[in-house]
Amino acid sequence: MGFDTPLWLWALLAGALPLVAHRIRRKDLKVVQLPTFALLADVHARQRRRSGLNDRLLLWTRIALLLCLALALSAPYMRTEVAFGDGDVSSVVIVVDDSMSMRQQQGGHSLLDQAIARAQAVLRGLPAGAEAGVVLAGQPARTLLDITDDLDGAQRALRSVVAADRGTDLNGGLALGLQKLEGAFHKKRQLLVLSDFARHAKLDAGLVERSSVEVHLESLAVEGPTKNLAIREARAVPSGPGTVAMSVLVTAQGPVPNDPYLEVTLPLAAQQRHALRFDEEGQARVSLRLPTPKPGQDPAVELRIGPPDSLAADNRTQRLLGQASGVRILLVNGDPHPGSRDDELYYAARALSLVPSTLATFRVRTIDGASLAHEDLSQNDVVVLANVAAPPVTTVAKLQAFVEAGGGVLITAGDHLESQAYNTRLEALLPGHISAPGQSQPVGLAPPVQDWADLHHLDKTQTRKRLLVDSRDKELLRYNDGAPAVLSRQVGEGQVLLLTTTLDDGWTDLPIRPSYLPILTNLVRVAAGSRATFETNYRAGEAVQLPVPAGATVLEVLDPDGVRTRFDASTEQPVVFQRTYQSGAYRILAGVQDGPLHFVPQRAFMVERPQQDSDLQAGDYQSGVLRSGQSHGQAATIRRPLAPYLWILAALLAIAETFLRCSGWSTLKRWRSQPA
Repeated sequence: MGFDTPLWLWALLAGALPLVAHRIRRKDLKVVQLPTFALLADVHARQRRRSGLNDRLLLWTRIALLLCLALALSAPYMRTEVAFGDGDVSSVVIVVDDSMSMRQQQGGHSLLDQAIARAQAVLRGLPAGAEAGVVLAGQPARTLLDITDDLDGAQRALRSVVAADRGTDLNGGLALGLQKLEGAFHKKRQLLVLSDFARHAKLDAGLVERSSVEVHLESLAVEGPTKNLAIREARAVPSGPGTVAMSVLVTAQGPVPNDPYLEVTLPLAAQQRHALRFDEEGQARVSLRLPTPKPGQDPAVELRIGPPDSLAADNRTQRLLGQASGVRILLVNGDPHPGSRDDELYYAARALSLVPSTLATFRVRTIDGASLAHEDLSQNDVVVLANVAAPPVTTVAKLQAFVEAGGGVLITAGDHLESQAYNTRLEALLPGHISAPGQSQPVGLAPPVQDWADLHHLDKTQTRKRLLVDSRDKELLRYNDGAPAVLSRQVGEGQVLLLTTTLDDGWTDLPIRPSYLPILTNLVRVAAGSRATFETNYRAGEAVQLPVPAGATVLEVLDPDGVRTRFDASTEQPVVFQRTYQSGAYRILAGVQDGPLHFVPQRAFMVERPQQDSDLQAGDYQSGVLRSGQSHGQAATIRRPLAPYLWILAALLAIAETFLRCSGWSTLKRWRSQPA
């Protein structure tokens, strides 16, 4: 506690004035004419007692009044510690980094738990009338709570945050928080960012410099040298009948612990342990040969490294065995010209090799049209017939069996595609009756019927020639004039797609347009159907649609922690699974109500761990970010003035003094003298 004008404390001596005045005051009693002295003495005593009681109340009221006035003039204040800010009413947005690196342990608690506790303390310390919002900066950055004056509700929302293996999207969270503050009510606006500010976050200083909002960065990074082991890579490929070869890469950041190891756990098999030997670059590789799970068995293998370190999330991973990693694509080239731009697959093969891992994992093989008859289609997920002449009847039967079993076929146009032969031999597969190809004025593409991302300026494409198709099934993409560009048909458990133009630039300039890669990627994923979910790189927190196998009425999802989530598949088609918080393998079991469930390997999927979040090295987040007037947002001590409360108390005492001095006591006396 302190005083802004302590000299006024001398005025406290004025509190003695009423006491002196009351001591020297003389008050004559009224002369009472009574017949006896005893009666006079009794009345005199009663008056003295009543006058004494009134005088004491009035005395202490006057003393308190003068003391309050003296203290108010001295401007006293209390020093109070607030969790954030300066105690003024403001609009605050808290950005909490809930990425995987925030799950590292410090003092028995994760950094994420500490960030949530810190955010709740900030909310509790905000003054009445303040408003707050919460943004989460795990990938993708998202709003947990819009700006509200319900601070208790904001604390409840923070308690609902679930730890997940998300990547870091600190810049996205920062931008989203600044955007929220643009429409805030109060003039004073503050942004608090709680993160470990690891160097992989690559905080953009420009976001802060372009904003007029007070930005406070508060680091929760672990002090001392960074130490962390992580499984960076685990690839499985078939190595022979009944076996799978797996290569595992483990990296070490900082000092390597003593006796590091890799544990391999297979269902219904003994656990294996392999010693890790790190090279000078902090890398250790282990080669494994594992048995392929039998039909109906759990297809996942679990890999775990030790000893335990500060970040357990990257010490474990799972892989699915029994199938190749990624969607297996067979490209059938109907017009091969190796090494030339005239090759039918010149653009497609290169585009598929450039598909980012955030969209899908593809394994591509290419053959010519003549080799298709000898191909084992069961080793593929999608077959692309690129300008291929109509296959013979025996090959068509193989294609039909492949599709009915869940495979996908993508047919694309070209000069070698004979419409009459296709209509005759592939009638059961085609999504429409093909007429002869027709020339037209260059026409662009319309926006897709489905939600396909990253398609820009489709109307700028120039398609000069295309197949004319009488559509009888689903249209996925159209030209600007309404004619179908892509059609699909469900055959058994698989899909057949027809692209009415070419994959090369013979009939269209689509291959040289930015939309070519996303269109081709989406076509392959639609053709793959349920097989596209297998080891596709879903991100933590992303919802996954799971087609229900034919005849199944119950679906269960077995997550990496062994927790089962059951769905009634008889009423929910397809099943949407949203609890993809942990990285690893999610296995699917299907069956009928009250019956046994069995694993469906082709429905399994992977949630990939963000590899960059295993780098726990702190970044130089202060450099070029904090500007004049900004701080780190740590707890601060503020001065709360007490003078307003003293002035209010003085006013109340003045009213009480007037009441006692004037008519108050007489009123009280009359009230007490009334008979009950």
